[in-house]
Amino acid sequence: MDRILKVLGEKTVHVSQLETENASLRAEIEALRSCAVEQERTSNSIRNNTPSGEHERLATKYENLSKLHRDLKEQHNKCASLIALEHKKYLEAKTICRQWKAYHDYKTLQRQTRAQQLAEAEQPGPITPRSLPSDPPDLPDDKHARISDLDDTPKALPGARQLSNEVHKPENSRQLHHLASEHPANEERTSSKTLRVSSSQSTDAGSDPMHGLSSPTGHREPSSDNEPVVIFTRPLKRKRSASALTMPPPVRIKQEENSPERPIEIKSEDFSSPVHNLRALGPPVREEGTVIKEERVQPVSAPKPQKDEPLRLRPLSALSLEDFKVNTKSTGAEHAFSETVRGRARRCLPGCTNPSCCGGVFLKAVQMGGYHGANDTNAEVLEKHFGENWAAIIAAYPPDKREKLLLEARASAFANQYGKHRQAFARRSTPPGFWRTDMPTTQQVEEDRAEAQAMVRQKVEERYREAMRDGGRWMFRDE
Repeated sequence: MDRILKVLGEKTVHVSQLETENASLRAEIEALRSCAVEQERTSNSIRNNTPSGEHERLATKYENLSKLHRDLKEQHNKCASLIALEHKKYLEAKTICRQWKAYHDYKTLQRQTRAQQLAEAEQPGPITPRSLPSDPPDLPDDKHARISDLDDTPKALPGARQLSNEVHKPENSRQLHHLASEHPANEERTSSKTLRVSSSQSTDAGSDPMHGLSSPTGHREPSSDNEPVVIFTRPLKRKRSASALTMPPPVRIKQEENSPERPIEIKSEDFSSPVHNLRALGPPVREEGTVIKEERVQPVSAPKPQKDEPLRLRPLSALSLEDFKVNTKSTGAEHAFSETVRGRARRCLPGCTNPSCCGGVFLKAVQMGGYHGANDTNAEVLEKHFGENWAAIIAAYPPDKREKLLLEARASAFANQYGKHRQAFARRSTPPGFWRTDMPTTQQVEEDRAEAQAMVRQKVEERYREAMRDGGRWMFRDE
């Protein structure tokens, strides 16, 4: 028993010693830990105040700026194609407007020149017997005598206008001159003579161009068939045109003295113009030595796409099937394939929109108003169907085609949500006339070609729509 107590006493003393050592060790550990914390704080403060800490802050800031630059660059690349397309359309519209302006200026100048010619052609010429009184006071008593226009001076007659002997001609302008306006005062005017013919020499009513007009004041009707009738020549006012220059010279009717015993003989002879040194008329000119040509200036159509132009910027009508390729990021392969897909991957495939398969049912349902796309707006539906550039694609179609595209977009959304038939790529269509066993006629061949071209254009539209959308099954060949 004593031995046990002795052992317990020794153990108790040993335990107390161990506890004392443990407490001292804990104190040392706490002191070391506090020293380490102080050293770390000191090192951090020193590091922040040294150039190495400033370099780390600059490196972090540079990484943030680089990330922001990459994001902005991606956005710029998305908008670059749209900006280039709009700029191209702006240049085309500007060219067409310039051509239309030139065409309008040309037509305006042509109308002004024509109006100037008509105004100059309507200028008053020399005094004609029509402006004289209806009953001349100097009419001789002899019935067969002729009245000479040289006996009466236009200035002495009442109501007559005095004309200038010379026409003012500007030095730096070329104007069209009326032939009658250049008659000098001392030249003999053969068109102003008053002729006397008997009633038997008069023609029918339809032969006189002035038939139907009222006779001048003082005109006497013949009392018998042999009594002469005084007839004043009436000049016809016509508008001069370019065709008048090529007309033959007028003829002078030479009338013999009237006699009932012999038949009437009317002789005609050509005579030249009494005006000497008459300048030949030519086409109107705009400037010295520049002749206006009679040709139409029409605006040209839009220029054809260049060979180095990106395919994304070209219009849909200028693209073909060879301008597209399979998008490997979307399908995982470089070629179009048709295989069975099951499970969750099948639900990611687009629904069938072929009008001869399932697309016709969905399109009729949309037309009847049976699907609204979870209350999506037209803009949202078109953006899902055509991509972010849906506005530019829709604007390229006529208004009636836009309604059809909106229905197709809603039908595609309907098929993607509820359709059971799904496929990565649609199988190729049967060529037109493939199952025809007899020899086709010429009309059937033309119909087959037209149908084949329509099928090709439809496939081009589908691939173009997929290429313009992010993550589509097709992409442009040069991208």
